[in-house]
Amino acid sequence: MLTERRQQQAIVDLLHGLTPELDYAALSKPYRRLWQEIQDCLEHDYNRHDIQQELYRLKLSESDEKLTGIIDAVLVAEPGYRAKYATLQEIGPDLPQTTWFWPAWIPRGLLTLLAAWPGVGKTYLALDLARRVISQLPAPDEAEFDWQSGKVVYVDAEDFLPDIYERATVWGMDLGKFYPIRRPPRDLIDMSRPEYQDPLIDMCYDLRPDMVIVDSLSSVNSRGENNIEDLREVLGFFIELAGAFDVALLLIHHLRKPNKGVTQPVTMHDLRGSGHLVAMARSILSIDIIRTGPEEDLNGPRQLKVLKKNRGKYPKPLSVQYQDSPTNPDVAVLSYGPIQLFERYPETLTERCAAWLVDLLEERGPLPFTEIQDLAAREDFRYWVLIEARQFLGDKLVDTIGPKRFGNKWALVGQTDDDEAELEENPTSSVSQCAVWLVETLQAGPLSYRDLKARAGEARFKENILQRARQQCPQIVDTVGPRRKGNRWTLREIS
Repeated sequence: MLTERRQQQAIVDLLHGLTPELDYAALSKPYRRLWQEIQDCLEHDYNRHDIQQELYRLKLSESDEKLTGIIDAVLVAEPGYRAKYATLQEIGPDLPQTTWFWPAWIPRGLLTLLAAWPGVGKTYLALDLARRVISQLPAPDEAEFDWQSGKVVYVDAEDFLPDIYERATVWGMDLGKFYPIRRPPRDLIDMSRPEYQDPLIDMCYDLRPDMVIVDSLSSVNSRGENNIEDLREVLGFFIELAGAFDVALLLIHHLRKPNKGVTQPVTMHDLRGSGHLVAMARSILSIDIIRTGPEEDLNGPRQLKVLKKNRGKYPKPLSVQYQDSPTNPDVAVLSYGPIQLFERYPETLTERCAAWLVDLLEERGPLPFTEIQDLAAREDFRYWVLIEARQFLGDKLVDTIGPKRFGNKWALVGQTDDDEAELEENPTSSVSQCAVWLVETLQAGPLSYRDLKARAGEARFKENILQRARQQCPQIVDTVGPRRKGNRWTLREIS
């Protein structure tokens, strides 16, 4: 595999009488032709200027645009050029270092997501963080914010400003440091377009805020959230903005609508949209309701936690209570504390089965319903519990082909897109190679899934390939049972 640049350099070096690092046999067809043209000229004692003239005449007589483009590149390239590659030792000292605006929770200069089910209180929490920044109060966990200006810019794309004003007034917030960007009348804020980006850039340049809050991603992006192309431009803008002005940028993101209530804990699989969104965020915060009784209580305590971060230990989750303001019962005042203050209500049988099902599919990949039903029975989950668990998980789970169709499997969202496309390009090679490797590895003795996944990564097999390889190896069995404590993959004994 050779790049155009490297092949062009070989032609340039030959033209200038230097020793090329490639030989004729290594070149592709158009470069071989130029090599032969130059060699013929050299055999007739042409000097470099004459050879260049010959190449120029060849260019004028040719209709092949690729060949004429190569000749143009060769005539202006530097002879003897060799690429120099920087090491981490050289560039490391100049790389920007991560600084925390809210230690362990929200970094400066990077993108942070705040995700929750509808109605759980994302805007309330974001506004309370703004209040604390403006008033120079401690963070919810009593840590100190990295204050500089004490100013906050709030992009209100959901036309919620009247309620924000009411809450801020009841809280006694210094409104002189809170700078809203309002949605234009009969229009939307589209942060993928320059006419909406520029006012935010100018505000950050003039105000130098500590924090920018965007409410919400779905309301500032007209292109959708289901693939990289839809999100690349708007996320790229937010990331560049955060880095350019070293602000803490908090982007509110709506989760998929839950199938049953909002008390199920938030996971990474609940984040709506492309996996590109999760990859680009350096910190992801979530809020979910702490279930303290048999019924869902939308006024009950919440849990604030970090779902993802790229540096350092995860902080302990915090409890968040929304209590009526003494001056206005329609406005809540937020208070925070350790999560141990509340005792969660025990999970229902359906919830336990749903958690088991997610764990199973994460480890084994997409599975046919008959196999899932058999494994569920070993865990004492009956058929109707399994069906309710599927309904409880809503669109976290999908069908690979379609319900009741031959060959259909249950899969987690994200297990059927890029993975299936990759397998379509080379449907048998990677899985078959991994299956051979897997059997050979287990001949040395049983191994846990975690150990196998690590070894597969070292052997350059992705997790989805490992899961499919297991499905092709009926001689591999579980020592205890899938997702059970102490379980190992092992080879079946042949009697």
